[in-house]
Amino acid sequence: MEKRGTGYVFVVFFVALALSAATVSKLRAEEVNWTFFTYLPSTDRVVSLYRSAFDDLLKSSNGRFKVNLHSAGELPYKPVDAIKITASNQVQLADAAVGFVAGDAPELNVLSMPFLCTTFDGYFKTTQAIAPIFEEDLMNKFKISVLFHWTNPPQNVWTAKPIKALEDFKGMKIRAWNPEQVTMLRTLGATPVSIASDEVPSSLQRKVIDGAITSALSVSDWKLYEFVNNGLMINFAIGNQFVLMNMDAFNKLPKDLQQLLRQKSKEWYVKFQESTPKFEMDARKNIQEKGIALNELSPADFEKARKMMRPMWEEWANKHGPVAQKLLGEVTKAMGN
Repeated sequence: MEKRGTGYVFVVFFVALALSAATVSKLRAEEVNWTFFTYLPSTDRVVSLYRSAFDDLLKSSNGRFKVNLHSAGELPYKPVDAIKITASNQVQLADAAVGFVAGDAPELNVLSMPFLCTTFDGYFKTTQAIAPIFEEDLMNKFKISVLFHWTNPPQNVWTAKPIKALEDFKGMKIRAWNPEQVTMLRTLGATPVSIASDEVPSSLQRKVIDGAITSALSVSDWKLYEFVNNGLMINFAIGNQFVLMNMDAFNKLPKDLQQLLRQKSKEWYVKFQESTPKFEMDARKNIQEKGIALNELSPADFEKARKMMRPMWEEWANKHGPVAQKLLGEVTKAMGN
């Protein structure tokens, strides 16, 4: 039997070591750590959904794909930064409210138009129609993609004195939190007051304002039922949210992780679709138990308000060009407006 020298043993050892290092390097190359930013606080119910989703991704990838979730205050970013920080790959995923990022993409803010989309069913039907338009626009302008869409609960008007007809808006000072709401309130004869979310309870308590625009979920979580006892349930806008994704980061993923992420995003969309209406219904039940009366406009007043808002829709679309015009057309068609 041929004897092998010491040099041969060292060659075999170093070859084996190099192969082992290459294997480890390959495994590490396929291990992914992404950063996700949300402007929502860590205690928010939606953040708990995100945590569950990313835990699911980690488990389904056998530990290879980790998304590190950072909620409000953990990163030096604001809600309006979502497009910028995703496009620049400071984060690979970002939670974005279309209204907040309208400074960067005003043509996408179609669902902020008051009385345009007023039901959950309408929202989910609408987003199926407009998602490809969002995708194309964001790719062309920023090289980012939408992982999936979801919605915040509908926006309604909460006051101490009841509003049951359009004429009841006249003279009331009501908190608004975006330009579309300011225009809507002025059109209805109310005085809009811009106040940050954390100032709403104290402003109501001190009667600086007569009411506020927000969701039933916020009324419940912020305990606004201590200062208001009426809600006008017109669902005049349902907040369009989406999760943005940096496409360079996505394209660098191993193919199997790309497929897994796309597959999981479809599953997460369904869970968000089921959960948000439930959050809203639970909140409405809670605030009713706290003594809040839920009022509605008459069908005639509701349609009158919608007709009053239509010029705003058309002005917005004409101002922001072909993409905005196409989006408005798709939404009005989906909603039967």
